[in-house]
Amino acid sequence: MNNGHGPPAFKINGRVHHQIGSLLPPDGSPTKFLQLYVYDTSNEIKNIIRALHPEERSSEPLDPSIIKKLIKMLDEYNPFAKKFRMARDRLRDHG
Repeated sequence: MNNGHGPPAFKINGRVHHQIGSLLPPDGSPTKFLQLYVYDTSNEIKNIIRALHPEERSSEPLDPSIIKKLIKMLDEYNPFAKKFRMARDRLRDHG
């Protein structure tokens, strides 16, 4: 069902499901997918830019201020973003 991008997805009884990987990246590996919003949030914008636009020599760099606004919007309106932020806080506090 996947085209090689994103987390593995599969169908069961006609409904699409996917498996969420670890909230923490393996040692020495860059953050990706959900980890971008949970792990190393002090560098969240930089990590998102690196994940979405790995070639820094591109003629059209991503605007960090737009990414910051999108993150704020997700945090305010997306219930899943709120839950994953709570998971981040628990990992940080109770590691």
